[in-house]
Amino acid sequence: MNVADEAADAIVRAERLLANGDVQAAAQQLARAGAAALADSRMREAMACWSRLRTLAPGNIEVNLNYGVAAMLTGEHALADVALREVLDLQPDNAIAHCTLGFVCSRQARPAEAIKRFKRALRLRSVFPEAHNGLANELSRLGDLDNSIRHYHYALAQRPEYAECHTNLADDLLQTGDYAGAEASYQKAVELQPNLALAHVGLGGCLLRRGAYVEAWRALEWRPGLRNIQPYYRDPRDPALVLPRPSSWLAQLNADSRLLVFAEQGLGDTLFYLRFLPLLAARVATIEVLLPAELLGLVPWFKQLPENVRFVEHAATTAEFACASGELPLVAGHAAPDGQPPPLQAEVPLPRRAEAAAMLSARGHGPWLGLAWRAGLATDGVRRKELPLRQLAESLADWPGQIAVVQRDPTAEEMALLGRSVGDRLLDLSALNADLPAMAACLIELDEFVSVSSTNVHLAAALGRSARVLVRATGEWRWHGETAQSPWFPAVKVYREVRQNGWGRPLALLALDLAKYSTRAVTGTG
Repeated sequence: MNVADEAADAIVRAERLLANGDVQAAAQQLARAGAAALADSRMREAMACWSRLRTLAPGNIEVNLNYGVAAMLTGEHALADVALREVLDLQPDNAIAHCTLGFVCSRQARPAEAIKRFKRALRLRSVFPEAHNGLANELSRLGDLDNSIRHYHYALAQRPEYAECHTNLADDLLQTGDYAGAEASYQKAVELQPNLALAHVGLGGCLLRRGAYVEAWRALEWRPGLRNIQPYYRDPRDPALVLPRPSSWLAQLNADSRLLVFAEQGLGDTLFYLRFLPLLAARVATIEVLLPAELLGLVPWFKQLPENVRFVEHAATTAEFACASGELPLVAGHAAPDGQPPPLQAEVPLPRRAEAAAMLSARGHGPWLGLAWRAGLATDGVRRKELPLRQLAESLADWPGQIAVVQRDPTAEEMALLGRSVGDRLLDLSALNADLPAMAACLIELDEFVSVSSTNVHLAAALGRSARVLVRATGEWRWHGETAQSPWFPAVKVYREVRQNGWGRPLALLALDLAKYSTRAVTGTG
């Protein structure tokens, strides 16, 4: 009998015992099943047992504590909060309750109380690696990397086999620029817990930074695990089927193979990985690429596309192999012996360019600057790709022309802040993000484009136009390095956040470069 069945059976047996008036035996049944489910990480089953126990033994410290732990691990944070506070009302010095409540507060975005709870747990129990790890997580989110790294080391000194903590330490070492240390910590986490997707993906990023592409692409094959997808994605032709990982069939790939590629990432990442299609097309018979509807309008504009590559909207193919677009470099055998493949190039038809040019000129004289300041999804309440808009606006105050806002979903407050710095020279083109061909036509007609890494930056790269991109000090692998260029985006100038000193210097450099450009544009010199 598996753990899930055991829990369900225990609840049935407990109800029979209760019907016979044997409350103690019923409680024992539920406690055993709940503990087994908790140990086996079957949190829903554990919650069912401990929830029933709470009705039989209200106010019981052990029952409420176990219920709180199970509720926290299943994401039922409000329920966990109530149960754990009941424990602390009865037993204020319960270190486990303080630590678990710290994790609950963390997931409810209450960092101050989370830190308070973790510190209290550590005062009550000096050897408590989970509390050190939890405290370090909060300090890391607040940017206190020196102390977060210190507490990760404390946790690992107390529990060297703590794979999750090795991964967390690696994340912070990466932010400090200690790439070798980060790689070693990710590697240790993988050795300790071979199915820890986060460690594999982090290790893949480190390997890419130092050019170990073959090993990196294999490590990044674990990306589905970041979204709790195991072992790989479902087949878009039949969602009832789970596809095998590409590494399991790579050796079978040959010149007669037919391949289906489907997009599993955002629009920008999908555009990025299309650059590997020509490399793969030389190895197989046919490739069908299942694209999101938003990208299909760009397909007629792609240039020099291999004849055996076809873009489709529906997966009706009989291809014998299928993989996600993010696995294209792995399947294509990319090892970068001769540099990086360029973006798959696209060309906007002249009539569409003329429409965009007319639209811009109707709103004012150039030069025109396209602008975006955030992208991507927030994780743990922190958006990894976002510029301080007030500082950015100040750096653009001397731009002599018009500014086209190509930011996706700018807020009214953001537009007002920009307006106070640059006056009435703003044109809101954010709606074009819903029409990428129209956005492409606009981007190619702009004089300058300033942005964080985003879909529109990938689109600009496909169009072969220049851009000025601001990246975090520990930008992702595509922007790694210390120079003002990335090998993946040769037409882009990179402005890097200065570690520990923020955005002041890169924004000052951006303003200087734009001032030089605007002088040329206005005077016709240079």
